[in-house]
Amino acid sequence: MGCSASKKQADGVAAPSAGQPASADAVQLTETAPLVLSLISAHNMPQHDLFSESDIFVVAKLAQPDGTTAEARWPVKWDSNHPIWESSRLLGAAGAESEVVLTFYDHDKVSSVDTVGTAQFRVGQLGSEPTKVPVKTVKSSTDAHCFVARATPCPATRKTIYMVRHGESVWNEAQADKDVVAMLSDVDHPLNEVGRAQAEKLSEQLGGTSAEAAAMRGAALVICSPLTRAVQTCLIALAPMLDKSPRAVCLNPALREKRNFGGKDSSGKWVGAELGEGVKSSMAALYSDDPGRGATLSAPPLDLHLVQNKWWLGSAESKEAVGERVEDMVEQVRHCPEETIVLVGHSHYFRELLGGFRHESCSLVGADGEAADAADLSSKKLSNAGVAKCEFDFEGSPATPVVSVALLFGTTLVS
Repeated sequence: MGCSASKKQADGVAAPSAGQPASADAVQLTETAPLVLSLISAHNMPQHDLFSESDIFVVAKLAQPDGTTAEARWPVKWDSNHPIWESSRLLGAAGAESEVVLTFYDHDKVSSVDTVGTAQFRVGQLGSEPTKVPVKTVKSSTDAHCFVARATPCPATRKTIYMVRHGESVWNEAQADKDVVAMLSDVDHPLNEVGRAQAEKLSEQLGGTSAEAAAMRGAALVICSPLTRAVQTCLIALAPMLDKSPRAVCLNPALREKRNFGGKDSSGKWVGAELGEGVKSSMAALYSDDPGRGATLSAPPLDLHLVQNKWWLGSAESKEAVGERVEDMVEQVRHCPEETIVLVGHSHYFRELLGGFRHESCSLVGADGEAADAADLSSKKLSNAGVAKCEFDFEGSPATPVVSVALLFGTTLVS
């Protein structure tokens, strides 16, 4: 799930060249089989924008053995000539000789999109490890290329996803108080004292003996927005499971909050290793009254490979752009091997996900165990440090996989 293949490249593992199997056990198809294509990253893409790097999105087309064409799209990666997607799409039936064409485009808000270049390969060239494929660009580029792989279809068509909203932040408090100075004086606002207390309360509940607490502690993967308030909430609230997990928390920019006009709360401060150090310093400030505890809570490792470059926008984000990010996260959840996952993020983001990917027959149960109107998921938000347990069914309803939602640990929906 979006946290391994690029990491191997970043650690210096050489990817095979185009036209060669990615590994000795590369898939050699003799019959048609479903193709799950993983687009890892692209590199050295030419710049099409005058004052910034390109805003690249990708469309894949598969020529199927029966003569039809299947198509899939990966979302825009803003201001990056070295974009990372690391997510998969189910394209359809494919044989070893089936051709895939990736077309890279530069998104433009005010004019038509520009074609950046194309990459072409046969399905039989792909293995489970990333394969380097050259990109033939419209503009000259020294070594434009992408990494692709064949992902193993996940046998689990039903997944349990726990969505955790961050605790109250300095921004939330300033909004409520209409304190414009506090809102605009900084970016990437951390938790305030109330938010810390909310996260600590959730930690106590998660560490309890209830069946739901035990089930959530058993989640195999934790993915978190890189924004500070979300990472702080993750480290505090999920401490009962993180201190026993051998896996790092994956910081994934696809989970960041929607950026509105002037939205400084949705701008990051750090990238790469600086982000990890920034989280530690913010936790130290939040726990200045108890440095030992702050250091302990900051100890779980963070997987930073998706945040090595600027991962936030400097301008307002359209509803369509947010929808693309949400859809990409749903696809990552669909194709990862883990069946139980925790997502730590933001109210508007989760509202977009639950509103846009909820099945028409989806049920909603409140924290009191009583049935509620699932339509509220499209108009209301999870309360701070709230948890929603969501069941996804990718077999019966792949386009709208959310089939049930249950609020846990006293969570409510708020306007």
